[in-house]
Amino acid sequence: MCSFPGCKTRNFELRGPIAAPPSSGWRITTLPDAASHLQAAWDRHPGRPNNAKAARWELFEFIAANGVPWKPLEEEVYSISFLQWCSPEPKRCKGFNPNAKTPVLPWAKALWQSSNAELKNGLTDQQAKDALDGIVDALTAAINGPKGCQRCAEHWASRLADVPVPEHVTLDEARHWLVDAHNFTREGKPPTAYDLVAIQFNWTSN
Repeated sequence: MCSFPGCKTRNFELRGPIAAPPSSGWRITTLPDAASHLQAAWDRHPGRPNNAKAARWELFEFIAANGVPWKPLEEEVYSISFLQWCSPEPKRCKGFNPNAKTPVLPWAKALWQSSNAELKNGLTDQQAKDALDGIVDALTAAINGPKGCQRCAEHWASRLADVPVPEHVTLDEARHWLVDAHNFTREGKPPTAYDLVAIQFNWTSN
């Protein structure tokens, strides 16, 4: 499911006359990163589905027809389509905030990636717990440090208060906790699907 407040169903939460699809039809305009090499072909694709569900399935079928497995991209496509549907007219989607911006922190991407890499295959539950505790400490220090930002620190603190690191955690649970936490910090950007992170870092279930 999408992480945005208004995305409570697979077909978005649309309200009132403005929720009707454009008379010319609507299509997702930007492909997920894993299928971005197909963007030029997609831009020439003639399909004009007339509702959100049809738009997503048209994209899934196009991706699959070009040899890219669509299932791992499912959550990312839902998120991208929601963002593109709601951004032009925020009234379409209850709770959508187009002005929510994530500050650019140059160190953040590398730190999240190194954090993912720490949760490597083969860790015991205790090792996974220790690694996750260390990751959270490092993230907290960076966010509160001189190259962080006050709003980010408050946002992160609220996350830790609402969803603290579990006292006992398996490796899989630690990974899901970290991906969910990262998506929370993205504030208004489409969340990254867990399956995509797992593929990138070669995570396998124990």
